[in-house]
Amino acid sequence: MTDLNTYAGRTLRIGLTGPTGAGKGTVAAAFARFGVPSIDTDKVYHDLLIPPSECLGELVGRVGQDILNPDGTLDRRALARRVFDEGDERDHDDLNRITHRYVLDMVRACCAGLDKAGVRAVLVDAPLLYESGFDKECGRVLAVL
Repeated sequence: MTDLNTYAGRTLRIGLTGPTGAGKGTVAAAFARFGVPSIDTDKVYHDLLIPPSECLGELVGRVGQDILNPDGTLDRRALARRVFDEGDERDHDDLNRITHRYVLDMVRACCAGLDKAGVRAVLVDAPLLYESGFDKECGRVLAVL
């Protein structure tokens, strides 16, 4: 864990992690009541997949065109089937490697904007906080189980 003194003049990043349905949204709402904004990495991920999208293009290049709906949007069920049902560990690792890079770049950009705005702390709601490595960029981590 990083010493909080290194965050002087920077927005403190508080990682929030835990499984789906554990109550991370409730924790984020409580922090919001005290003026601490949050970044929902699941929402960032979904937004990054709206065409046209570099992230979506890279996923299609890795997994195949059959993960797209006729309108060019992501067919989430097809992606899950290809990666989790039919794929192997390498497919899952590649999915995470691709998506985490884009999501974390966007989270870092949001944090930089908050730094410039003088915001003192931000909650980063990330179910895969440790798996993505973003925990190393947080001054504190909260786990909701």
